Amino acid sequence: MTAFWLELKSTFRSFIFLALILVLIAFQAVQFVQLRKAGLFTESQVSQENLAYLRKSESWLRYWQKQETNFNELGGTGSRYSLETIEFHLDWYEYEEKLARGIVRSFAEKDWPQYNRLRAEKGLLDWGILAAFVDWTNIYNTFVTPQQYFGEKWAEYESLVNSREVRRLPESVLQGRGLSSAEHTALTTSYYLQLLEKGTPPGGPLCLTPWAFLFIFLRESLPSVLAIFVLLVTVNLLSREKKFGAIKTNLQRPKSRARFLARKISLGFVSSFFLVSVPQFLFFLLLGITQGFAGANQPTLLNRDILTWSTSSDYAYLLRWSRSSTVGLSQYVRSVWGNGALERLDFIPLWQSLCLTLAVLALFLLFCSVLGTLISLLIGNETAAQVVAAGIFALGSTFGRLWPKEAGSAWDLFAKARVVTLLEGNQAATFLKSVVFLGAAVFFLFGLSLLTFRKQDVISN
Repeated sequence: MTAFWLELKSTFRSFIFLALILVLIAFQAVQFVQLRKAGLFTESQVSQENLAYLRKSESWLRYWQKQETNFNELGGTGSRYSLETIEFHLDWYEYEEKLARGIVRSFAEKDWPQYNRLRAEKGLLDWGILAAFVDWTNIYNTFVTPQQYFGEKWAEYESLVNSREVRRLPESVLQGRGLSSAEHTALTTSYYLQLLEKGTPPGGPLCLTPWAFLFIFLRESLPSVLAIFVLLVTVNLLSREKKFGAIKTNLQRPKSRARFLARKISLGFVSSFFLVSVPQFLFFLLLGITQGFAGANQPTLLNRDILTWSTSSDYAYLLRWSRSSTVGLSQYVRSVWGNGALERLDFIPLWQSLCLTLAVLALFLLFCSVLGTLISLLIGNETAAQVVAAGIFALGSTFGRLWPKEAGSAWDLFAKARVVTLLEGNQAATFLKSVVFLGAAVFFLFGLSLLTFRKQDVISN
């Protein structure tokens, strides 16, 4: 055990390890600056959308107030609308104007509990409008109402907001309204209701907590460099010992080659773990000190069928051709058949999502460590081994482009670094199948490494 820690200490002091640590820290800094800029843009965009909703509501309210004045002046004679129609529209747009004004004010003041409440209330209103529209046009037979979607939770959520029952639609209610799809409206409404329930501000660039930044970094940036970083750390672990004859000395002791190889793989895994976790921990700590550590309960999307073995061919086709939508920190693939996303997605707290993410990332680190060790066994020259590792990384990263039908499948092992999208169900392979294939790849590569190592004449080197 002492030898293991000495080797680990030596790895930590190596130039490559320290350089990669600095690169990851710089990578996170760049990501943070980009998110800050995106936050300013998003804040401006959301503010403009809120103001547009307020101006639209005020405009319609003034219109119907004018119709009421005309009706009173004409005594009902010659008016375009009946008194009942005017009163209905006045009541509707007075409510919307008050709702829109509250949204604008709470967003400007960053009163997030009130903002979440009013956004959830508007989501339920839009949901009701869609339900009334669907019932009127009869274009879908699978429309899900809030009562059906939330089930037993509906009574609790209904007590948190002032939901308005929609039995009748105002004239031209869809004009310039910009309604989202039924499934996006449902997911967004559920998101704000859970924010309200948990007392959490919105996620993403609007409120970039250390938890939210860690989640975004694991989604967007780390997967693109994770494999090559681990390979660069592990690919020379055996090459150096061959060069200096250390393997000969170590194997003269009564230890099997399998144990020696397992120790090297463990060394690569632990080194890779520290390489990835130390920069993220430092950045997490820095953000926590400056902004606070709240936000662990932020709702994130999870595929309900993570323990199923395979996805349908229709869904694999959908992944290749459909666009994604964003809800808070999460993304999901839009359905083309109605409420498909509602059937396969659910919200879980951010800390639970991160635990699942880190568990699969650890397995991916082990896979890359075994692969790097195998390269180190096969290629004696350190520089050549690094070139081969870079080539394998390039090939693995372009697997989905070379074989488009297998993109994101269980065979696309380097895609498993994108664990967040895997948990959201945005890959062709399921969570369970991906874990099984990664585990099988680890055992296969270890067996191949052990076979290669046993056949090498390292004693005479």
